[in-house]
Amino acid sequence: MASQPSRAHYARSSTPTSISTSRGGPRWKNYASLGAQVANTPEWGAELMDQHFDPVVLRLIDLLKKALPEASKEDIFWNYHFVTGALMHTLARTGRIDKLSDGACRSEDFPAVKKRMATFMTGGFLAICRKNKKQSKR
Repeated sequence: MASQPSRAHYARSSTPTSISTSRGGPRWKNYASLGAQVANTPEWGAELMDQHFDPVVLRLIDLLKKALPEASKEDIFWNYHFVTGALMHTLARTGRIDKLSDGACRSEDFPAVKKRMATFMTGGFLAICRKNKKQSKR
């Protein structure tokens, strides 16, 4: 019987290649920024996401269910929603963090994102699943 991938494996594999390697270059970064902004446009972005990305997302959801069998369906979907929101906001490179941090952080700083994002997302994902698992046992 083949061993199951670890939770850490899922966290690492969920980080986009360009952020993971920081070698995406300006063209990829511009594409990612445009894609993030389009994905958040209800008028036509939602339709594009439904058509082109939902099958991939649902496959990821199935993998997450296998990796976290104790998690509820609702927690998996809400966590995916939160993770995707953080990722899209980061890829959009709005400059908001630049202003809020008075220049200490930069939207363009993908190495800084790489150092933090997977840990942040994994921690939040697992914290919600564990909290709700404990509450359901009461």
